[in-house]
Amino acid sequence: MLVLDDRAIRSAAELFAFRKQDPKMRMVPKAMWKIDDLGDPQRRERLLKPLTPEALLEDVAAEAMQVAQKGGIRLCWEPCRDKAGFHRVLASIPLAGALFDQLFNSRAGYRAQFYLSVGEGHAFNRAIVECLTPAIRAAHARQTGFPADWQLVLKSLGGGSSKVWISKDQADLDFMKAAPIALRAPRWVDFWRDPATSWGLRLPLPSPSQVHLKGAFIRPEDGKHFPTKRDRGEHLHEEGWPR
Repeated sequence: MLVLDDRAIRSAAELFAFRKQDPKMRMVPKAMWKIDDLGDPQRRERLLKPLTPEALLEDVAAEAMQVAQKGGIRLCWEPCRDKAGFHRVLASIPLAGALFDQLFNSRAGYRAQFYLSVGEGHAFNRAIVECLTPAIRAAHARQTGFPADWQLVLKSLGGGSSKVWISKDQADLDFMKAAPIALRAPRWVDFWRDPATSWGLRLPLPSPSQVHLKGAFIRPEDGKHFPTKRDRGEHLHEEGWPR
């Protein structure tokens, strides 16, 4: 579980100064992140020669903060469909297309980290939740009448089920629209036999591009967490798709 408090989220700059002490994050080797059939050479270059994972996190955090300060991040307090009385924060965060592409589709990004290992994927997921927290706080301060105070939102963000993914409104449609087999990462190629449903081998690039940050479900009365999708990391590692 993340330990987040006001001192830990004063600014993205402070977070990155602290994270420089962490072990360096890896990238998937180019030979394993096979996108030779991708028709756009500029995009292929972007995904094979991306920012480092650390620099990618820093750019996502900086852009999210700029968007939040302009009122562009929308928050909602989402009830849990499986457990009455539990809610989570959900943030819709617009990102520039090239940055979104590197975040989800490059050999340094979110899915690539899970390809390397479940542990590295979870570490990257935790890092991006931490790095986006200052922007969420800025958005919360602007959104008058939000049904949960900041401490509840922070508890939701700090839960072990907190995660980032493509916007729920976009995900299924954008993966369906993307070329069926654009990424030939060996483990994922072995898993997906039917091109019609080869979600993990696709490289979606929606327009406009936005990500969803979903906190963990909590019970406001006592802050208790309700864990969900405990095998999400394993699915991303084996399939490239969280289910």
